[in-house]
Amino acid sequence: MGVVGSGLAIINSGTIAGGFASDGVTRANAITFTGGVNSLTLQSGFSILGNVVAVSGGTDTFGLGGATNGSFDTTLIGTQYQNFTAFSKTGASQWTLTGTPGQTTPWVISDGTLLAGAATNVFGATSAITVNSPGILDLGGFNQTIGSLAGSGTVTNSGGVGAALTTGDATNTLFSGVIQDGTGPTALTKQGTGVFSLSGINTYTGATTINGGTLALTGVGSIANSSVVNVASASGIFDISGTTTGAAITTLAGVAGSNVVLGDQTLTLSNASTTYNGIISGTNGALTLAAGTQTLTGTNTYTGATTINGGTLALTGSGSIANSSVVDVAGASGIFDISGTTAGATITTLAGVAGSNVVLGEQTLTLSNASSTYDGIISGTNGGLTLSAGTQTLTGASTYTGPTTIDGGALQVLGSIAPSSLTTVNSGALLFGTGTVGNTFVASGGTFQPGSGTPGSSMTVTGNLGFDSGSVYAVNVNPATSSFSNVSGTATLGGATVSASYAGGTYIAKQYTILSAGSVSGTFGSLVNTNLPANFDASLGYDANNAYINLSLNFVPSGGVLNVNQQNVAYGLTNSFNANGSIPIVFGEVTPDGLTQLSGEVGANVAQVAFQAGTAFLNLMFSPSLEGNCSSGRSGSAGNAADARPEAAVCDSRFATWGSAYGTTGKTSGDNITGSHGTTSRTYGFAGGLDYRVTPDTLVGVALAGGGTHWNLDQGLGSGDSDMFQAGVYGKTRSGPAYLAGALAYSFHDVSTDRTVTISGSDILEANFDANVFSGRLEGGYRDAMPWLAVTPYGAIQVQSISLPDYGESVIAGSSQFALNYDSQTVTTTRTELGARFDKRYLFDRGEILTLYSRVAWAHDFDNNAYANAMFQTLPNSNFTVNGATPARDGALVTAGAEYYLTNGWSMLAKFDGEFSDTTSIYSGLGTIRKVW
Repeated sequence: MGVVGSGLAIINSGTIAGGFASDGVTRANAITFTGGVNSLTLQSGFSILGNVVAVSGGTDTFGLGGATNGSFDTTLIGTQYQNFTAFSKTGASQWTLTGTPGQTTPWVISDGTLLAGAATNVFGATSAITVNSPGILDLGGFNQTIGSLAGSGTVTNSGGVGAALTTGDATNTLFSGVIQDGTGPTALTKQGTGVFSLSGINTYTGATTINGGTLALTGVGSIANSSVVNVASASGIFDISGTTTGAAITTLAGVAGSNVVLGDQTLTLSNASTTYNGIISGTNGALTLAAGTQTLTGTNTYTGATTINGGTLALTGSGSIANSSVVDVAGASGIFDISGTTAGATITTLAGVAGSNVVLGEQTLTLSNASSTYDGIISGTNGGLTLSAGTQTLTGASTYTGPTTIDGGALQVLGSIAPSSLTTVNSGALLFGTGTVGNTFVASGGTFQPGSGTPGSSMTVTGNLGFDSGSVYAVNVNPATSSFSNVSGTATLGGATVSASYAGGTYIAKQYTILSAGSVSGTFGSLVNTNLPANFDASLGYDANNAYINLSLNFVPSGGVLNVNQQNVAYGLTNSFNANGSIPIVFGEVTPDGLTQLSGEVGANVAQVAFQAGTAFLNLMFSPSLEGNCSSGRSGSAGNAADARPEAAVCDSRFATWGSAYGTTGKTSGDNITGSHGTTSRTYGFAGGLDYRVTPDTLVGVALAGGGTHWNLDQGLGSGDSDMFQAGVYGKTRSGPAYLAGALAYSFHDVSTDRTVTISGSDILEANFDANVFSGRLEGGYRDAMPWLAVTPYGAIQVQSISLPDYGESVIAGSSQFALNYDSQTVTTTRTELGARFDKRYLFDRGEILTLYSRVAWAHDFDNNAYANAMFQTLPNSNFTVNGATPARDGALVTAGAEYYLTNGWSMLAKFDGEFSDTTSIYSGLGTIRKVW
C-alpha cells in the first residue's frame, strides 16, 4: 500500500511505490489523495511505482521543480497521474517534456524552464499556459500548440532551428512578458476566436501569423522584429489601437476580409515586402512606410495620414486609401504607386518632398479634398490627375502624359505639368500658379488665374489656351505691373470674363499686359474690376500677340460735374498719364475737392492784386495834380468870396511837395463755373512826391512809394504777400475849363505765396519771385463851374501790364509731390472810365479854402481775366490753366473827399473811393499833406 491521505504536499526526488496484490502482479496506487487540496512536486531522481490518483473533481496540482534538471513523459498525465487539474513548474531547474499529455495541462511556469523535447504538443494543445517571470517556456526547436498564453515571463526557442508557438482559443489573455529568439528563431501564430494581447517588447524574428481571432498590441507592446505580420484568415484581426505610441512591424500581409485595427495609432512598416488584401481601419489611425514595398489591395478605411518615408506603397486592383487624410511622400526615395489599380485611385490630398515620385502608370489619381503641397514628380504614360475639391499645390516637374482635370477646388502649379495632354478647368474650379502647364481649356464657370496672386507673376502655357464663354480669366494688378499668362501657342479668348483685382501702391500704369501668346484669337467678354482706384476707367485691348488692360483717368464723379479749374487740373493729370504711361496713385485717386487743392489758384491772383495796387498808386498821383490846381471858374463859397488869395498863392507857386498814406481792401467773388474762389485783398503804401508848375496851367511831378499787398483765398486755399516799390511821373495841363492829365508808373513786387495741400498728409508749399508792373493813365475832362457846384465830366483810359517770371514752389513742410511750376506770363489789362467829378469850394474869412470832392463813374475793364499756367513738378506733361477770381468787366466808381487849403501853402487831403460790380467790392482811402512854395 502506497501513500494515502488528504491535504498533502508531496515533494519527491526518490521512490514512492505501491504494494503488490496477493497475485503478485497488481500494484497498488503509489499515492492516493483522498480529499482537501493536495500537490505532488517531482524533482530530478524521482521514481513513482504505481499510479498517483488525485481527488476527482478537486484542485490538486502536479508540479515539476527542484534545482536539478529533469525530464518527464507527458503521456503519463491522465494515465499514471490521474485527476490533476493544475500543473506547475517551480524551481530553477529545466524540465524537458516529451510525449503528448492525455488531458489538458494548464501549466503555470513560475521559475526555471519548461522545455519542449518533442514536436508532440507537449504542453497540451488546448492548455492555458501561464509563464510568470522569471519562468521560461522553451520551444526547444519544436513547433508547439497551446490553448492560450498569459503571464510576464519569457517564451524562447533554444532548439537551434526555427519553431513556432501557436496559441489561441476562445478566451482573452494578456501576455506582458517577452517572446524572443533563442538559438533558433521564434515565430508566433494566433488561432481561435479570442483576443491575445501582447504588452511587452517582444523581439522574436519569425513570422507573426493570425489564423483567427485578434492579436492585439497594448501599451508599449511591440513585435517590431517579426519578419511579417500575416493576417492569414478572413476572421483574423491585428489590433494596435491599445498601444500608447503606435506600433512598428516589418511588413504586412493578409487575406481579403481580414482587418488591421489602428484606432488612432500609427502602424509603421519598417521594411515591407508583402501584399495585404484586407482592410486597415481606424479613426485618425495612420500608416507609415519606412522602406521596402508594401502593396495594398483592399478598401482601407483608416482616416489618418499615410506617410511614405522610403520605399514604395503600391495600390493594386481595387486597393484604396481614399479615407486617409493625406498621402505624404515624405522621403526623397519614397514612391506612391497606383499603376496596378484597375480603375485608378482616390486620395484626399497629396504631399511630399522633392525627389519623391507618384507613379500613375496609365491610371488616374483623384484628389478628393486637397489641402497640401507636393514637391515631387508625378509620372505615368497616359496617367491622369483629377482634383475634386480643396487646393493642391504641385511644385515638381511632373512627367505624366494623361489629362489633368480640375472638377472643383484649386490646382496651384508652381512646377510643371507641361507633358499633361490637356488641363481642363471645369465649372467652379481654379487653375493658378507660376509654373508651366500644357494645353489648357477653361470651361464655362471655371477660372484661370496665372501667377501667384501677386502682380508681375505669371504662368506659362506650352501649347494652346482656350476659354469658354462663361469662364473667368483672373489677374492681379498693382501700380507697376499685372499678373499674366505666357502662351506658346494660340490663345482663344472665347468671350471669357476678365476679373481684375487691383492692389494699392504709389504709381499706376496706363497699360498692363495680361496675356502674351504666339497668336490671339477672338476677344474677352466683359471686364470686372475689384478695388479699381478711384477716377480710373478700365478697358480691354488687343494686338496680334497680346491682351491688355488699359486704364484711363476720369475725374468726373458719378452723377456730378467738375468746374473749369477742376477740369483743367484733371486734363493736365490725364495728359501726363497718357504721355508717360503712369501716374502716382495719389494723383490718380484725387477727389474733386482734391483737384481744387491741386490747382494752385493762389498763383492766379498775383496780377489782379498787383493791378489793384497800381490803380491805387495812379489815383494817388492824380489826387494832388488834379484836385489842388488853379481852377477855371469857381463854385459858390462861404465867407468873403471875393478874396481868392490862397488860390492865387497856389497858382503863383512853382513847387509843391506832398506825402501820402493810402490803402485798399477788397473782395472779389469766385465763380462756381470756373471754380475760382473768393479772394480778399489788401494794399497799403506810403508815398511822397514833388510837383513843378511849368506854367500857371501846366504841372508835372514825380512820386515814389513803398508798401505791400496781401491776399488770401476762401476755404484756406492759399495766400500771398508782396513788398512793393512804386515810382511814377505825372502831369496835367489846362486850357480854360478843359484839362488833360496823365501818369506813368512802375511797380516792383517781391512776391511770396503759400498754400497747404491736405490730400496726403499736410504739405505746405511756398513760392518766391519778383513781378514788374507798368501802368499808365490818360484822363481828360471839362469843368463847368456853376455858382453852387462844379461839375467835371471826364473820360479816362488806364493800361497796366505785369510781367511774371517762371517760378516754382518749394516745400516748407511735408512732401513736395504736389508742388507746381508756373509759366512766365505778361498780362495786360485796359480800363476805360466815363463819369463826372463834382467839387464844392468854401472860402473862409481868413483865406482858407475847403473843397469837397465826389465822383461817379462807370468803369469797363478789357482783358481782366485772372489765370496762371502751371505744371506739377513731379509730373511731366501735366500742364494746365487755373483761373482766379476775376472782377466783372463793368463796375461803378464812387469817390468822396475833402481838401483843406491853408494860407501858408499847406493843404490836407482825405479821400475815399469805392468800386462796385457784380463780383467786386473795393474800398480805398488816402490821406495827403501838401506844401507849395
